[in-house]
Amino acid sequence: MDSVLSIKYWYILPIAYVGIFFNQYFGSEYVVYGILLFGIGLSVRSLHQGALFFITILLLFDDFPFKPQENLQFYSIYTVTFFGQTLTKILSIWLFGMVIYQAIKDRKVIVGNLFSKVFIGLMILSTIVGVASLNYQYKLSFINDFRFFFNYIVGFGLAAYLLIHKSYFKIVFPLMTIIFLSKIIVLIGTSIVLLNGEELYTLKTGTGSYLIIFIVCYLIHLFTEKKYFFYSSAGLVLALSLLVLSASRGRMVITALAIVLYLIAIRKAKYLPLIAVFAGVAILGIAYLNPTFIDYTIWKLSSFIPQKGSAQSAYVRFVEMSNILHKNFTELKSFLVGDGLGSYWNSKYEEYPFELMNTSSYPDDWILRDKFFKPHGIIQFLLLKSGFIGTLMFYGSLIFLMIKNFMQYGKNQILNKESSSFVTIIGIGLIPFYLIAFSAKLQLFGGIMVGISFCYNKIRNVE
Repeated sequence: MDSVLSIKYWYILPIAYVGIFFNQYFGSEYVVYGILLFGIGLSVRSLHQGALFFITILLLFDDFPFKPQENLQFYSIYTVTFFGQTLTKILSIWLFGMVIYQAIKDRKVIVGNLFSKVFIGLMILSTIVGVASLNYQYKLSFINDFRFFFNYIVGFGLAAYLLIHKSYFKIVFPLMTIIFLSKIIVLIGTSIVLLNGEELYTLKTGTGSYLIIFIVCYLIHLFTEKKYFFYSSAGLVLALSLLVLSASRGRMVITALAIVLYLIAIRKAKYLPLIAVFAGVAILGIAYLNPTFIDYTIWKLSSFIPQKGSAQSAYVRFVEMSNILHKNFTELKSFLVGDGLGSYWNSKYEEYPFELMNTSSYPDDWILRDKFFKPHGIIQFLLLKSGFIGTLMFYGSLIFLMIKNFMQYGKNQILNKESSSFVTIIGIGLIPFYLIAFSAKLQLFGGIMVGISFCYNKIRNVE
């Protein structure tokens, strides 16, 4: 199967997203139920087509609204519930069942590369430590922590066991890119409508916006290979415009990091000034739309350093890191293996200098008890749950994967140019990606990306 989708999908997928977008705000939860049931029926008929369909709807649906503070009705697969559980949780279990069925049918267990082995090892260790520490008494937090690892396994299994069939994995990047760009166009249209009646300084986007790391690198791949020149050029401008349309310090930093690392890896750093020009065009376009977006972006960048008086979100993360690191370096168990699933930190070492109640930082119950179970970043999460040593192993295996791809790029490009490019994109993108993969959507796609890398390597080795 070709790694670029047929032209018809450039129309079908945007239309599908527009339909889902309107249903999310003005439709019905029964439409979401219907889409999920259709996918289940399709996967019963064909596991491989069902896997591709579910990946598509996970991309199409947003996981929270563009103005979450206004409590808008929002019908998404990530928010609609069935017997108290979101449909995403139910879908994850169904997808896991599909993977297990295929594994039994194939009579093989795929572990993957070093990173996957470390990931699974940390999951087992963190579960054992959590049980031994009696953290299961915090049932909800224990389960939510486990989902970080579980979602990765589901995503990896989908690619390694199911998408490898008929090389379906090759269309995930173009699929992801078309949907991503469609969402930006709809977001721009939404901002134009809203600007007619109110002052607007930014718009929120779902956590899928962090997939920009892989998408920008994919578009650079098309551009530098002189493929689909208009599509890749316009796509880069649109993708980069998201960084000011919906300003986020983390998204800006990881996108810039991914671009620089990727261009260095493919020996095409000379394109960096041109990418900067594309970014400039994107900024000018958004400035023409609404200069306030640019003002907000500048404020975001200027408030990057944690300060008590401003940049409250950055300071929250600073306090988290201080308390968790203090725990690591004052308790041997915490340093070596962490406190396990369901563990928490408190603010005894470094207090929060502002009022947290009735904010979106943490649930009020956590604040009242001074027990915080889920930090605002993957580094803090791993330090708390898996310890300092476990965190070093996690990111060490990611860096090893990146260096391996970096050193072998030239050789692999001669053997198989396409697989070399995509494996490099994934190897480079995973490092910044796993600084922010905090949602179920991102965790699933982290596993899918590693699984796609496995598929490309397997096919290359066969060839």
